[in-house]
Amino acid sequence: AHKKGDKYTLSRASGRKIRNKCAAFFHAGARAFVTLTFIQDVSDKKAFTCLKNMLHQWRKDRIDKPDFNYLWVAERQKNGRIHFHVMVNDYMDIPKENTRWIRIQYNAGLKFHCEKNKFTYERPHIEAWEKAGRLQEKLNPFDVEKINNQSHLSYYLTKYITKTANNEDKSS
Repeated sequence: AHKKGDKYTLSRASGRKIRNKCAAFFHAGARAFVTLTFIQDVSDKKAFTCLKNMLHQWRKDRIDKPDFNYLWVAERQKNGRIHFHVMVNDYMDIPKENTRWIRIQYNAGLKFHCEKNKFTYERPHIEAWEKAGRLQEKLNPFDVEKINNQSHLSYYLTKYITKTANNEDKSS
């Protein structure tokens, strides 16, 4: 990304490289655009550890699928909290992956705090919601969008790259 005034933009060459990589990824079978958010404020180090654990679990689940691929981008929200966008070339079971992502965060020491009722939910709450089949209704930090076309994929990727660069510049 190149700085233009107070904003970052992609050069034509960089944009073309991203579009070409997206085209290759799309033709290789990109199926889902996943957003992984956090249940509380988190340090970048802990966030990347959680992402690494999630990606490891996905690869482990797909040991029999050597062509499983993903491409991720980190984005910082306006509130400063980081989250990740991941493009994958395989089906994602949303309830299963939502539960997995919450467990990875709880295992890393993160807890969900509800500002509305000033209450922090601990592991027993999560397990009770899971047993009752209500976890995704209560906590949903795992979101999936189907990738329908190549230009959508390129648009989202370039949008998050430039958005992250612009947000980081404002915070420094």
